[in-house]
Amino acid sequence: GFGMIGTIVVEGEVGGSDEPGQLRLTQGSYSVSEGNPVTIGVERFGGDDGAVSVSYATSDGSAQAGLDYQQTQGTIDFADGEDGIKTFVVATIEDTIPEPNETFTVSLSNPSGGASLGTPSVATVTIQDDDAGGSPGTLQLADDPSPFAESAGAASVDVERVGGSTGAVSVEYTTSDGSAVAGLDYIEVQGTLHWPGGDANPRSIEIPLIDDDEPEGPETFRVMLSNPGGGAALGRSSATVTIAASDTDFPPCVAGDSTLCLGEDGRFQVEVVWRTASGEQGSGTAEGIGKRDSGLFYFFDSENIEMLVKVLPACPINQHFWVFFAATTDVELVLTVTDTEANVQQQYTNTLGQPANAVTDITAFPTCP
Repeated sequence: GFGMIGTIVVEGEVGGSDEPGQLRLTQGSYSVSEGNPVTIGVERFGGDDGAVSVSYATSDGSAQAGLDYQQTQGTIDFADGEDGIKTFVVATIEDTIPEPNETFTVSLSNPSGGASLGTPSVATVTIQDDDAGGSPGTLQLADDPSPFAESAGAASVDVERVGGSTGAVSVEYTTSDGSAVAGLDYIEVQGTLHWPGGDANPRSIEIPLIDDDEPEGPETFRVMLSNPGGGAALGRSSATVTIAASDTDFPPCVAGDSTLCLGEDGRFQVEVVWRTASGEQGSGTAEGIGKRDSGLFYFFDSENIEMLVKVLPACPINQHFWVFFAATTDVELVLTVTDTEANVQQQYTNTLGQPANAVTDITAFPTCP
């Protein structure tokens, strides 16, 4: 008679099934100089229903725990509705002994909450010795390139050799599907890149793109490096290639309550959507400031501006339009910038609960003039 009375609401899932997703390492290989820590990323993707976790642990290769690195183990947790990337750190041990580069592995295991392991679930960490003269260096992919138009014919991804050029080295490469599918959107490639001793110039991987007549949004695939040779270490081993939205004619930008039209003749349509931790969501309210290339957004109160956005014509500098923005908020947001003349779109996101970082994307739109 003095108990509590209330209502329990059970929310149904779209399609009638939970999607706890998969858990994987963000890279299959890492490289770190002796004595420096290495940060390992764990990604939840393909679903975010329910709380999930995964265990991680290091194990010896040619590097030994306690002598070359600190043995590390633990658990990464993701809350219900949380996805993205979390990290942990493994420390390496500095010594004064000349020795070859050494490796150990990091493995994921025991996923819980219905999640499964994705690929890669094991990564190799190379410790680069800093006590011997001369280094073959590290082979790594450059930053993710700007989106490529479907009609461009091919996408090009650069591979760098940094930190040394002693001796001949090599590295294998391959492609892997994302939302873009080999044979439909691009041609799968694989092969080996070579550098002779003393050569530190970058190499390019060319991936043919398939131009079709199907209207479709932006699609992505990955380029991955593996099996470095000649004593070289492997740095950033995965890059994402974006095929821009194609066969879609965006209408001219029309400025409105939630839309900025920036650039010459209002060429760039700029919009943002947001979501709070309590589940509130909406579109940012646009505030023109009488400037061709810049504008503002607020989310909740016109007296509290959340974002400044700029789209700058830098064609004389690097043949690109640049996108800069700064946001003073920790809500989840997705900023969409559309070049309505070139029919190319870029999106920028901020994770819920994280203070938004300023973005300075100087390769946003390779669509000059």
